[in-house]
Amino acid sequence: FFQAAEKARAVETVAAGDTFIAAAIYALASGASASEALRCACAVAGQKVAQEGLQDLALAVPKDMPWKA
Repeated sequence: FFQAAEKARAVETVAAGDTFIAAAIYALASGASASEALRCACAVAGQKVAQEGLQDLALAVPKDMPWKA
């Protein structure tokens, strides 16, 4: 699978990889396909690097994920 990256200004990269894996697992456990999980993980990890800390990352989950419908 391939997911194009969104441009983001890196503010803090600490925990970006952990955030990516956590978002992917969350998406898969919620019923997403592999490609949807990849898109979700990229969006949430992209938001993580654009901010300090881990607060409000759930807001970065794409609105059109299957479990959000």
